[in-house]
Amino acid sequence: MNRAFVRATVIAPLLAATALLPAGPASAHDHPMEPTGHGDGNICSIAGTVASADGLRYEPKNGSYTINGTMDCVSEQFSHGVISGHGDGTIGCVGGISQAVLDVAWQDGRHSVLTMQTGDFTYGTGGYGEVTKGVLMGSHVGLMWGREAAGAEFACAKDAVHSYEFAGGMGFHTH
Repeated sequence: MNRAFVRATVIAPLLAATALLPAGPASAHDHPMEPTGHGDGNICSIAGTVASADGLRYEPKNGSYTINGTMDCVSEQFSHGVISGHGDGTIGCVGGISQAVLDVAWQDGRHSVLTMQTGDFTYGTGGYGEVTKGVLMGSHVGLMWGREAAGAEFACAKDAVHSYEFAGGMGFHTH
């Protein structure tokens, strides 16, 4: 695969994702969708696992994966969520681009469905998208996380990695 193509398809979504994250964390009393314009963002830490039945290999190829994790956020109303979902696209150890549909089950029982565009790079994933259904509908979403560093990459170069752990951040923004 052309490395310049991989770099372009990975870097563009990452740059867009960083533009969607709120400029600063919201206070504990902010509501991401508050109509007064105050509290137009929420930022969360996220950790979990990504699994692929076919496994990620060194060279990106068509594949699918599932995501499961938890989020802790600065918003009082949306302070904790359990995230699950799936994605499809070109996936690999050192590059790829895919589309994912994620469901966040918030601590109060409500849900947000996120439609995301993601890009994989050597040690992590970045993405951007939108809440397309449920609570916070219409919010923009950006995510970035790192995966278990060299151990997973070394295993991937030799064979295939069928699951890995990740940790990072996710931001919700209404403007």
